[in-house]
Amino acid sequence: MSFLRRITPGGGAAANNFERLAGLKDKAHYSFLNVSGQDRTGAIRRTGQLVDFAREVLQR
Repeated sequence: MSFLRRITPGGGAAANNFERLAGLKDKAHYSFLNVSGQDRTGAIRRTGQLVDFAREVLQR
């Protein structure tokens, strides 16, 4: 997401997290493959990082 990348500092990492989550969403929703435990753990971690980033940006 290019709009996330414009936020400094931290927008690049937030955009990367969002893109990874969006990719996993497609796999989980449209694929017959199961989402691995490692993918789920990573998704939870990245989601937390995005929420923390959003809170920090709103407090600026």
